[in-house]
Formats: sequence, C-alpha cells, structure tokens
Amino acid sequence: MTIADAWRTAGVELGIHVTAPARVQLGSAVGEFDAFVADFGSGAGTLVASSHRVLDSATREAAKRSGFFVSQVDPESYAVFDRSLFVDTLNDWGWFGTDERPDWYTGESW
Repeated sequence: MTIADAWRTAGVELGIHVTAPARVQLGSAVGEFDAFVADFGSGAGTLVASSHRVLDSATREAAKRSGFFVSQVDPESYAVFDRSLFVDTLNDWGWFGTDERPDWYTGESW
C-alpha cells in the first residue's frame, strides 16, 4: 500500500473527507500531495506528504498562504491504515470542521 491508499482507507473507516492523491491549486502553481484531509489541521484542511519527499520552501509557503496545514508523515508508518495511529494523528492535528465532529474525535494531542 501507499500513503494515499492508507488515507483513502482512513476516509472510509473514520468517516472523514479524504482525497488521495491530491492536486491542489496553490496560488499560480499546483502542488501534488499524497493526500488532502478536509476539516483537520486548519480551516482549509491538511495536505499530507511523505517525510522522505523534499518539499521546497515555495510550495510549503504557498500552502500556508492558502490556509492549509502541511504534514509530512513517515511512509513506513502511514502506508498501511492503522486506526489507532490515524485517530491519534487526526486528534493531534485538531478538528476545524463546521459540521459535527466524528464520534471518535477527542482533541487530545500527542
């Protein structure tokens, strides 16, 4: 599996909105990420990339200017869906959605 596969599984299993892989307009450029997770990390959501990938500062800054939270995750840990790990990660990122938060969400950070 890949990070994108695992996040798609997380979307189904945890009842959250995930697009994986994700192409996101960042100002005049398009950023490519392993996943986009809505409602967590910031009002605009979280862009997920492998920690083995070098994200150039321009892409990272464009994402932040566009309101996204960017998280680089370990591909060995996040290439397979582990409910406990993904729930802990999402709790750490924080809920920013306008709808009712998921039942499993506690908001407890690492």
